[in-house]
Amino acid sequence: MESVPVSDSKEDDKEAICHRMVLVCGTSTCHMAVSQTKVFIPGVWGPFWSAMVPEYWLTEGGQSATGALLGYIINNHIAAPHLANRAASQGVSVFELLNKMLESMMQDLNTPFLAALTEDLHVLPDFLGNRSPIADPKAKGMILGLTLDTSEKQLALQYLAAVQGIAYGTRHIVEHCISHGHHHQVHEK
Repeated sequence: MESVPVSDSKEDDKEAICHRMVLVCGTSTCHMAVSQTKVFIPGVWGPFWSAMVPEYWLTEGGQSATGALLGYIINNHIAAPHLANRAASQGVSVFELLNKMLESMMQDLNTPFLAALTEDLHVLPDFLGNRSPIADPKAKGMILGLTLDTSEKQLALQYLAAVQGIAYGTRHIVEHCISHGHHHQVHEK
């Protein structure tokens, strides 16, 4: 994901920086935005003065342990060891192999778009609570739509559903920030 300016006009740098959101992914997924004035957003950390950009207010929403969630989904599936061996023998990462499997499944099933593969499988990614915007450290994650299928294809679908759950969490945070005063427009490229 990349942030882009709201308009094509040449804004001065002080205003332009306030029309972008930074998304940092790793162990957690952090959503950071700056503003020239304090913006208090329920369930979002901040505002913090000069924390990221000197003389700007920072607010930060986030999803905890998103990287760990993907690892958990993959590594705790019965097909994980076989998939890891196959990925190693092909010289690719497990993620590359899962993504190739999903693309192949989409073509084999004549699915109009990738996300449709998980129409009956959903992941609520709050396995370590919800940091933003609900701000409930006791929230629990959930996988809805499990069957007794233990195949690598089912693992690929669970992985996709987890990625989608994380993406929906990002959307929830962005919409929440916008509705409470951050006027960012984030576009995917």
